[in-house]
Amino acid sequence: MKAIKNKDKDCHNRTTRVGIKEIAAEAGVSPTTVSNVALGKTERISEKTVQRVQRLLEEKKYVPSMGNRLLSGKYSCVVGVMIGKNFKNAEAGEAALWIREVEKEIYRCGCYMLLHFAVSEEEILRLAMMWKMEGIILTGFEGKMEESVRSRCEIPVISAKIGNAVETELEAGELMGRYVLNYGHRSVCFMDDENAHAYWRGMKRAFQNEKAASVQVKYLQLPSDRDNRIEFYKKNLAREAFEEKLLVFANEYHAAEAMGYLGDMGILVPGEVSVASFGDDIFAPLMRPGLTVVKMNPLQSAVKTVEMLYALMRDETVNPGKERIELVLRDSVK
Repeated sequence: MKAIKNKDKDCHNRTTRVGIKEIAAEAGVSPTTVSNVALGKTERISEKTVQRVQRLLEEKKYVPSMGNRLLSGKYSCVVGVMIGKNFKNAEAGEAALWIREVEKEIYRCGCYMLLHFAVSEEEILRLAMMWKMEGIILTGFEGKMEESVRSRCEIPVISAKIGNAVETELEAGELMGRYVLNYGHRSVCFMDDENAHAYWRGMKRAFQNEKAASVQVKYLQLPSDRDNRIEFYKKNLAREAFEEKLLVFANEYHAAEAMGYLGDMGILVPGEVSVASFGDDIFAPLMRPGLTVVKMNPLQSAVKTVEMLYALMRDETVNPGKERIELVLRDSVK
């Protein structure tokens, strides 16, 4: 009992949060008025009173509880980010950065993110009701589920892709294709760990638009599992390096990995084979030789996703804008 009393005493001696009653007494208003201002329910309160109470709330560093927000029935300031089973298709590092950027943007807009790995539509709907969410971002779900959630929710719902949008990847592929043509490369092997990747389709579209029948192009699927991918390199990389004069990888991590194995086999880059990649230019400048990339920033899509959701929440016109891509030439291609 003595230990418990001492613990209680220690708890009471800690700095306590300033309450609504204290702020109300200092402002000369009722506690209900302070609560309404803190929760943004200011329609029936004079501007002068709102400013006075808000000033005190800031000075006292008052933080309304989430319970009060939910009970108020108006604004929870919670945005749900629901991630489905297809999340595993994204690179883990890129996904973590994307989620962090989404959280930063949601917080910058004055709300809070509730991140959840959901397995069913009903689970998403239940959480949306439980937390009175203002909006939902879905990623990693099949199209049918996204459409169904959107039709059943009474709040804005948008779907997003971790990383760059497909349209941006198609454009990036076309840029790489034009680069291949302009620099005279006529034998290209594209490697990726996903079938029919948008980069690949964009490259082919560039070749078709230029009627480049003389360009020999090949697609090879890389194993997703790293151990299997290493075996793939051992069996195929040397042959592809000598048969194809340019190896293009869908992400710079795989390009760095492959260049390491080419070096181990004594195959010179760019002396005997050229290497290029798509990516956000993190590994590329550090590699030797430096890697030529079509540079994209996957965090752009995170910011645009939140901007689009907030536009829907405010009943404004959604303008997704355009993500920036650029070709960065380095020494890995001759």
